[in-house]
Amino acid sequence: MNKNHKQLSSTRKLAAIMFTDIQGYTSMMQENEQYAVRIRDHHREIFNSTTAQFNGKILQYFGDGTLSIFDSAIEAVNCAIEMQLSFREDPTIPVRIGIHLGDIIITEDDVIGDGVNVASRIESVAMSGSIFISGKVYEEIKNHRSIQTLKIGKSAFKNVSELIDLYAITNKGLVIPEKDYLNKKINYSERKSSPESKSILKKYFIIFLMIVLLVLIGFFFLTEFNFWGRNNMIKQSNSIAVMPFINLSGDPSYEYFSDGISEEILNSLAKIPGLSIAGRTSSFSFKNTHKDIVQIGDQLNVNMILEGSIRKSGNMIRITAQLINASNGYHLWSETYDREFKDIFIIQEDISRKIAKKLNLTISDDPNWQFNYYPFKDMEVYDLVLKGRHMLQQRIEGLEEARKCFEKVVALDPEYTPAYVDLAVTYYWMGIYYFLPPKEAFPLSITYSKKALEIDPDIALAHNFLAWVELYYLWDWEAALREYEKEKIKLSNNETYFYSHYQAYILGNFEEAIKNAENLLEKDPYSVRLQTNLADLYIQNRNYNEARIILEGLIEQNPDYSEGHRYLGLTYFYEGKWQLALEYFKEAESLSAGKGTAQYYVLCTKAALGDIEGTREEFNHLLNTTPRWLAPGSKSLVYVYLNNLDSAIIWLNNAYEERDYSLVSLKVSPSWDMLRDDPRFFDLLIRMNLTD
Repeated sequence: MNKNHKQLSSTRKLAAIMFTDIQGYTSMMQENEQYAVRIRDHHREIFNSTTAQFNGKILQYFGDGTLSIFDSAIEAVNCAIEMQLSFREDPTIPVRIGIHLGDIIITEDDVIGDGVNVASRIESVAMSGSIFISGKVYEEIKNHRSIQTLKIGKSAFKNVSELIDLYAITNKGLVIPEKDYLNKKINYSERKSSPESKSILKKYFIIFLMIVLLVLIGFFFLTEFNFWGRNNMIKQSNSIAVMPFINLSGDPSYEYFSDGISEEILNSLAKIPGLSIAGRTSSFSFKNTHKDIVQIGDQLNVNMILEGSIRKSGNMIRITAQLINASNGYHLWSETYDREFKDIFIIQEDISRKIAKKLNLTISDDPNWQFNYYPFKDMEVYDLVLKGRHMLQQRIEGLEEARKCFEKVVALDPEYTPAYVDLAVTYYWMGIYYFLPPKEAFPLSITYSKKALEIDPDIALAHNFLAWVELYYLWDWEAALREYEKEKIKLSNNETYFYSHYQAYILGNFEEAIKNAENLLEKDPYSVRLQTNLADLYIQNRNYNEARIILEGLIEQNPDYSEGHRYLGLTYFYEGKWQLALEYFKEAESLSAGKGTAQYYVLCTKAALGDIEGTREEFNHLLNTTPRWLAPGSKSLVYVYLNNLDSAIIWLNNAYEERDYSLVSLKVSPSWDMLRDDPRFFDLLIRMNLTD
């Protein structure tokens, strides 16, 4: 061997490969070289810092372009999203990004491999401000709800032997390619230059001719036997998802109004026999995403989508509604309504009736049957109802505003029964999140539930929350189950996760509890409350990894959901991973502005990390200065981690006297493992009737 010849070492690995370049950089240089260099330097600055943030490795710079790799496709895509959002800020940098997952060979002098070529080709057909990825990358990220995608289709690339599935990332703030662009850039120029694609297109053309022939034959038989005109979708079960209508009022504060009307339309459609409705929380989880109709239909398992927009100005309202076939994105029906706000119920009924007619569904055999909307005398009351329910959906962050709205409603219109149920629900959650002492919040929930049932004995939700109060406040286990199992709840199909809690906390049967929770979540897979419920049951049963899988996805979809962060913190807290737990508890405390129970877990974790003295001082300051009611059960928990078990038992007994709802989980919760050998703790279980 020639001694002067140096053998190059090489490394082969599977990686997510990212190419970027500045579109039109050459022209930019010709027009203003100094400006172009400044833009390129700014591009490099963003690129370098963001790549490091997401654990990427920069392999090459070439002019205005870059090549980098990542061990994780998810990190590569999240990095690209972060970059593009930064590039689109002033001064805007027109950057294209392409990502592929494939084998690469890294030598001392070069980076080679088919994966590099594919990633480069994908980047070349992207448009500035967009991110294109291959099907292999999509398979890695498709279950991450924080990343939205649009399927572009298969594309042939020069010097690439097979067709490549292409997707665009469609998160908010990114450029989404239009069909004209795709047809021009991909379907024409790239495929035209590929011999392989010509062969494929030829085969497709033959298949197309065969399909046309079959359609013509089918048309003959349909016409001959008088089947034409019947919607093929009617042969399947009719299912629909109502997307949150877009607020076009020009004022973000009207978001509650557009969401509320969307939910009211959903409730109207739910009254139509034979029409299956996707859950509200699942449908609304796609708000502010850029997923196309076909993707949403697949994920919600429905064959139709109702979407639209709402514009409110003074007493006037414009609603545009479109019914769309979820299998192909084609419009089935659309209508625009320009009316006064007082006609909102007429609009809702008209939308429901026209959809029913389109699907050949009969609303009722009685020609005089009506939807029976409540006759609000003052539409201000209805507006308050919509706002209150919007705030109630936000739980901790919206409870106080929800209560104000519903109290105004019952003062202005005492005959409006649902408002009493809304107040019962609000006060229940105010007791759960310690906005009020249990002896104040839960009796009010009982009062308003019973008030609603006096007016209308068939309101299932009122029975439902009476059952919850029996469980978490009155501690009458048998009465709670009787209330829940009343026929009115079953007949209204208003099943909730009450049964899960009863099985887990009272009977200690986590297998049955988790099974019930999973069944509920299957029906409404994007429900924040149902996901939280299942994660909580996993935590109480010490299945921390299972809980984390749910909670991480939940936080990706709802980053401002404080309880998601708190529960995720608990999975690390109970495993003794204190530093990780503390980070999540602090985030939950910040998001909830100190409301709820996250602040107590921050104290417990600091004590567990060894800062006993500092925690004690902080805890005493909280006890002496906070104007809010402090839950005795939470105080007891802090004393457990301050290693003051006598005080912990004292405060647990105080929690019993105050009827702190957290004691219901006393038998099973990992929070109390350090007290289980104390006979005083066992005595409390006996008094709670929680012993086997």
